[in-house]
Amino acid sequence: MLSPAAAQQKNLLLETYGQINEHLVTQMSIGNPVGEIFELGTDASNFQIKTFLKGRLFKQKGELALALEKVKMGTYGICEDCGKKISGERLEVLPATKYCASCQKKLEDG
Repeated sequence: MLSPAAAQQKNLLLETYGQINEHLVTQMSIGNPVGEIFELGTDASNFQIKTFLKGRLFKQKGELALALEKVKMGTYGICEDCGKKISGERLEVLPATKYCASCQKKLEDG
């Protein structure tokens, strides 16, 4: 049984996953993943933007699926680098994050 905090995190992940999935299904069915805003410009650049955004949505969907698996395993919210707990504030903003803020900074800084 999940703790109340874990259940809340799971619900947030499921909600975000559902929103991304709904957006992908809707946009793919109408063939325009980024809406009317990108109708300016060339067809080639529109295609590149659409392809990029579709890729990002699929990546986010996969990351959220992995985070949901971590909830099931009881490892959600644990940094994959240092093993410490990821702050609740960070998880609210980046629910699928794998790293705590300091480990993420170390990865980005090289």
